Amino acid sequence: MICSLEGELIYQNETHVFLKTASGLGYKVAFNKYQLELKKLYFLYTAQTFRENGQDLYGFESVKDLEMFDLLCSVKGVGSKSAFSLVNSLGCETIVQAITMENKTLLSTAPGIGKKAASQIILDLSGKLGKLGWVNSDFGNSLFDLGSSSDQELAKFGPHNNTVIEDAILACKELGFKDSLVVPKINEIMSAGVVNTSEELIQKVLKEL
Repeated sequence: MICSLEGELIYQNETHVFLKTASGLGYKVAFNKYQLELKKLYFLYTAQTFRENGQDLYGFESVKDLEMFDLLCSVKGVGSKSAFSLVNSLGCETIVQAITMENKTLLSTAPGIGKKAASQIILDLSGKLGKLGWVNSDFGNSLFDLGSSSDQELAKFGPHNNTVIEDAILACKELGFKDSLVVPKINEIMSAGVVNTSEELIQKVLKEL
């Protein structure tokens, strides 16, 4: 099992990078997060998957991304390509937040993820996020914290809180803002005080962006 690679970038297209290792071997690795610089040395954590007519390597910048990919691949009906799409397009923190909030709409914004797959992800992983050691240390006692404290935090803002947050995320996304920028701002605003409508939350978020 190939769990990591270090090599010189010799080629990159929209979906993959080619890395040439010190031994002279070249590896084709799925990586489309952003453009890298040719002839520079890069290190990637990798997940090796097997299929009937071949095998694939998926590249990640961090162990966190790799662990989330592995967890998503354990979900019924979610393949490696869909899991990779989720990690790259939404990021680990947003995925955790969406699962914790049971936000199917947010998960389904990732390419290749429909509402059915999003529902299955929430169903299968809502009780397994604690297995990711970085979750509790990264989220602490925030709005999106896991476990019973999450229910208490959400209840503090009223039963309509999920709808308000979901509408604000979608509205900001339509305006061209990435979830990775919007969600932390929503976290801060909602933690600072009650917001009653999605319109009010959107206005506050846009002022912060």
